[in-house]
Amino acid sequence: TAIDMIAGQRDAVVDNLAGYGGTDLLCYRAGEPIDLVQRQDRLWSPWLDWAAEQHGARLATTMGVGHIAQDGDALTALHGAVNGHDVMELAGLNDLVTIAGSLVLALAVSAGALNVATAWAAVRLENEFQAEKWGRDAEAEAHADRLRQEFEHAARFLDLYRMA
Repeated sequence: TAIDMIAGQRDAVVDNLAGYGGTDLLCYRAGEPIDLVQRQDRLWSPWLDWAAEQHGARLATTMGVGHIAQDGDALTALHGAVNGHDVMELAGLNDLVTIAGSLVLALAVSAGALNVATAWAAVRLENEFQAEKWGRDAEAEAHADRLRQEFEHAARFLDLYRMA
């Protein structure tokens, strides 16, 4: 159960999840083609702005996959946001973060600021772009569908827990 898995190592779980802020998916942008760049900006930038406004965590972006160091104050703010979740909420947040590769998107879903479908579209943006360009792969699509279901279940878990 969430209590068994997380309660005994809560600090480590919080640290691990908060660590995703240092390598958040939304911070690593394509330089080209322009239509992908524009899609990333349209779908991703509002959530980086949200993190800055909601949590005081302005994350830097870069083109490519080379590491970009994030501001320590921003990372501390994100750590505080994660730490504000109780043990049960951390169980749901853990799945959202690890599936998405984005702490920002996971926090937005957890806060109810971002719906699951839009979050998933943001997570899968680059994959969807490549599929449109090169065609779809049935095995990759099936894997993505399983991940989407897990992502949806984690969000639903948070919703149900908070309604209880």
